[in-house]
Formats: sequence, structure tokens, C-alpha cells
Amino acid sequence: MNMRKSLFLLALCALCGWNVAHAQWSVTPKAGVNVTKESGSPAKVGYKIGAAVRYEFENSGFSLQSGLYFTQRGRGVNRSLNLWGEGIDQAGNKVEFSRPFILDGEDYCFSTYYYSSVYNDGYYYSGLGVTTQVPDLKDAELKGMKYYESHSRRYYLQLPIMMRYDWKIGDKARFHLALGPYIAYGLGGNAYSEVHGFELKKNEGRYEIVRDYQESESNRNPFHQGVRRFDWGISAEAGFDIGRWSIGLDYDLGLGKQYRSDGIDAKYHTISLTVGYRF
Repeated sequence: MNMRKSLFLLALCALCGWNVAHAQWSVTPKAGVNVTKESGSPAKVGYKIGAAVRYEFENSGFSLQSGLYFTQRGRGVNRSLNLWGEGIDQAGNKVEFSRPFILDGEDYCFSTYYYSSVYNDGYYYSGLGVTTQVPDLKDAELKGMKYYESHSRRYYLQLPIMMRYDWKIGDKARFHLALGPYIAYGLGGNAYSEVHGFELKKNEGRYEIVRDYQESESNRNPFHQGVRRFDWGISAEAGFDIGRWSIGLDYDLGLGKQYRSDGIDAKYHTISLTVGYRF
């Protein structure tokens, strides 16, 4: 039994040695665009640039593919508008309230509509009409609203390690699939946020904006605000090689913790379309 194991291991080592001896190296610079969708945020368009390094075993179809990429990921623009005001609760106390601003939502308290008027002096006025039927409050009156906007962009160096297989579909054409893990390190970026306020005044049953003001604005490095620099996940690639040119569709599934309190789950999905030239 030991002799059979020894012969099997010897044959396997000989096969691996033969493959390594006949392996071929190639480098393929690539560039393209990507779209990232993070959990709970709109999609963000970015880019990906770098080079794939491939270690091909001759006459097997298999190869080991790695490389180094500079890639941009982020969150699209999030916008929200909150209305706030005062009303009388069931105990007869004056209390403040705040509610999201949406159009005729069943889960919220406001029925809203926009309007505009033309005065005799030729000026246009845009305003806001609101019916203030707040649950558990009476005589509710709006005092103002706040507009929130945020988006972010992050830059990473990413290193995938994938197993690849190629199918020959023509004299100079091949189709390939690749799959494996990746690791990435955050280099920098920016996280923009803005809060804009509006004061409202009731006039003949409608609310007018009497003053608007910039409450806060910031543009900071997200990695200085608690976002972890180290990232990891799974990469997949499908593409065509025609001569020395290649076109690929890449997919990255981010699984690493973005914050210390996060769990390990799907954080974002990134799809990239790249074009490359093999040397």
C-alpha cells in the first residue's frame, strides 16, 4: 500500500514538474469602467486600471491568474428631506415632531404637493403645500425642513488570485472563465455630506419658504472616519481573447468588514468592463 502511495506521489510530482517546465507567463495591461452597488445605497460609476499576470500550463487549458489593479468604488448620491414642526399631544403638551417628506406615503403623515404662482410684479414663487395630519398630534404646524445629501468614493489597490480555464473557439479566439479570492487595501477617497435647512411659514393654508441656509457641509477621507482599509472577497471573470486583445466582464463580491461592528456578509457588488492587450 505504501509503495502504491509512493508511486502515485512520484507520478504527481513528475506531472507537476512537467507542467511547470512548460508553463508560459503573460502580462495583460487592462483598463475599463465599473459600477458598484453597495447595500442600502444607489449605484456608483467608477473605473478600473491595472495589469493581469498569468501563469499558463501548456496544452491543459488551465492557468493561474493574478495581477494588481487600481480600482474605484463608492456610494451613489443619497438624498432625503425631513419636515419638522410642533403639535399638541394627547396630554395637551406642545411637542416637536419630525417626519420624512414623501408623496402620499401610507406610512407617513404628510400629503404633499408643489405649486407655483405668478405675482403682479412678474416674479415667480415656488412653494410647498402640506396637509399636517400627524398621528397622535393635533394642531400640527410645520416650522421647517432639512435636506440631506451624501455620496462617497474610495480608491483601492486590489490583488486577485484566480484559477482560469480557456476554451478555443477559433484560430485566434478563445473564451475564458476565472474564479478566486481577492484582497484589497484602501488608499484614500472622499465622503461628501451636506445638510441644508429651510424655514417655513404658513400663509393662507400654504407654507412658504421664508429662509434657506447651509447648516453643514463636509468632504473627508472615509478611511479617517472609521472605514476599514483592508477588504477581501470573491472575484470572477468571463472574457474573450482575440489575438493579443482581450475584453472581459469582471465581478467582485465584497465580503470584508467595512466597520468594526460589521459582520462578514455581502457588502457590495462591482461589475467591470475592461479591455486589455497581452504581452
